[in-house]
Amino acid sequence: MKFNTKKIILLICLTVLAFGPFSAKASGYLNVIKNTTRNVDGTFSFKVSGTESSDKNITTSNGIGQTSFTLNPGAYNLTENLLDGWNLDEAYCDNGTFNNNHSVYNITVTDNETVNCVFVGSPKAVLQITKYSTDGIYGVFNLKLLRQLYYLFLIILKI
Repeated sequence: MKFNTKKIILLICLTVLAFGPFSAKASGYLNVIKNTTRNVDGTFSFKVSGTESSDKNITTSNGIGQTSFTLNPGAYNLTENLLDGWNLDEAYCDNGTFNNNHSVYNITVTDNETVNCVFVGSPKAVLQITKYSTDGIYGVFNLKLLRQLYYLFLIILKI
């Protein structure tokens, strides 16, 4: 069987011109999971910066939620923008290092790799005590909490 090589070469050249060279751009993936203690729900903001940047929100349901980023290979910082009244209790990823002062996880994403990160947060505890005085005098009182712990509070009444 004899092939017309000129037609085959022409067909290959036209195909490359029409569709471009066949080189797939590799990417990696970053999965972010947000867990909250006591199943408290909210919407939490995460930012990826580095080789490229992206912001996404996670809305939790029954204390858990997740989102994913598709990223080019490279070094990235993953930051949770903490909500007022919330603590970052723990954060960990498959690889990288964590800087708790800034709630930043430094990670590296490679071709076809999936990096999983988990951020665990809790609402800050608030204790509000109201003491009423019947005689209008301010003063000091003791408050007894669990395990015989005593806390001293100064109450100033405004009249």
